[in-house]
Amino acid sequence: MKKIFSPLIFIFALLFLSAVQADAALENDHMPEEIQKSKRIAVLPVISHIEGKKKSGYPEEQEILNKVVADFFINHKSVVIVSESQKEALAADFAGDHAALAQNIGTKLDCDALLTIDLSRFRQREGGDYSSNTPASIAFEFRLIDLKNGSILCSGIFDETQQSLFENLWGFSKSISRGFKWITVEELAREGVIEKFSNCSYLVSENQ
Repeated sequence: MKKIFSPLIFIFALLFLSAVQADAALENDHMPEEIQKSKRIAVLPVISHIEGKKKSGYPEEQEILNKVVADFFINHKSVVIVSESQKEALAADFAGDHAALAQNIGTKLDCDALLTIDLSRFRQREGGDYSSNTPASIAFEFRLIDLKNGSILCSGIFDETQQSLFENLWGFSKSISRGFKWITVEELAREGVIEKFSNCSYLVSENQ
């Protein structure tokens, strides 16, 4: 009996493996276009929603977060960083709301997707590395929008005020990575950008 069934088992095993490989190939062939396609992304300047800040010039908090974002994409060849002056030039003679303006800018730059970042809180650390009266705090939200159909490809919110180890024992590993220091808001912003953007496959280059 063993000699009779062994060839049959072998044949069934081959058929099973062939079916699995065929299903895998079919699945890859039918992956959504947006997943297979390498997108060209326009990154707009940060928009601040913080009240009480100066209206003239460009607020410091936006400059800092813009720099952190630009640093994240430094090796990403498919990303176009749009400066505030470039945004103003591209927006000239355009009438429409912010969403329509953003889409118009992305289209002018021949991009497939648009990254917007909204800043709602930004507070610098008061004190030094080991003694701080007020800890750094930042909150921002990002959206990666598909310009073809307006869908949201990725989105996320980072909202953190640094706490001491005694205030948050669950943050022990984070305290270690920070050297048990009170970090600056620039450093906190960098942590937030890396943490959130790294979870979006479109925003991560092959070199990261």
